[in-house]
Amino acid sequence: MSFALSHPLLLLLLPLALLPWFGAGRPRRVYPALALLPEDPLSRWLSAAERLLASIAITALLVALSGPYRPEVEIERVGHGAQMMVLMDRSRSMDQPFYGKHTATAPLPYLGQQLETKGQVARRLLSEFAARRAQDMFGMVIFSTKPIQVLPLTQKPEIIQAAISAAGIGRGLAETDVGGGLIRALQFFADRPYTGSRILLLISDGAATLGLATRARIQQLAQQHRVALYWLYMRTRNSPGIFDSPHRAEDPEGLYPQWSLHQFFRSLETPYRAYTAEDPQALEQAIRDVSSLQNLPLHYLETIPRRDLHRGWYAAAALMLLPLTALRWVESRQ
Repeated sequence: MSFALSHPLLLLLLPLALLPWFGAGRPRRVYPALALLPEDPLSRWLSAAERLLASIAITALLVALSGPYRPEVEIERVGHGAQMMVLMDRSRSMDQPFYGKHTATAPLPYLGQQLETKGQVARRLLSEFAARRAQDMFGMVIFSTKPIQVLPLTQKPEIIQAAISAAGIGRGLAETDVGGGLIRALQFFADRPYTGSRILLLISDGAATLGLATRARIQQLAQQHRVALYWLYMRTRNSPGIFDSPHRAEDPEGLYPQWSLHQFFRSLETPYRAYTAEDPQALEQAIRDVSSLQNLPLHYLETIPRRDLHRGWYAAAALMLLPLTALRWVESRQ
């Protein structure tokens, strides 16, 4: 275990710890005849102990002032799980509630009934999903008009849960830039050794038309970083699903962007699975399926942050000063 000092030059003052051993350290007493004084070995031992405690206290104070710390280190860990980037839609439609099965005959909620929005359900189930998979590394990107980095890949449970909660702050915007979000999420796997399964989990209730350049970039990144794509499509009420082929041949991308995006994902040369979640129960089942699909050996580096050690040295100095104070109180006075 390595240690370092913020102000190492202060250790040049360590010879000051020898000062208690020079001089009496207390006022001189005048006696008419030293031979009349009785032998007092206890006092001699206490005097030596007093000097030793003072030397240790000075040394501890000087070391504490020099700022000792344990530098940041990286430790290799081995587990079973996946490196998972969550790409969550934060468009305005995600603030709409689930109504049940999304068909024309599904009943609407009665007046005053409070239903969870699609975003709330997704964050709640994602939080439970992350809590169950403690071995996974999670990262998060949210997107609407632009992708926003929320969390890089990490395995810290508290940070992961905080990032999931932070994804619900504010209100979503009208546009959905799926292509930009996919590219940004895939870029998180760059410069990382491939040591386990990688997943990009897309949670969205909409789609968009992707240009040729965007499609080529997504395909390149997915193949380069060997990322499996899972799409949890949160179907809006009465809207066509990703598995519903267009009935008309003209402009299938404009009329059925979710179907077109699904076909593009199927053309990728990386693993791809799609799920349609039409209510909270279906979304929960889809997340359970994803949880059971990827559980491979995972090698990763965990960063142990810098740790300051000066408090322990200050505590040691204070511990030495307490018996010194007690010894001063029991000294005999003339």
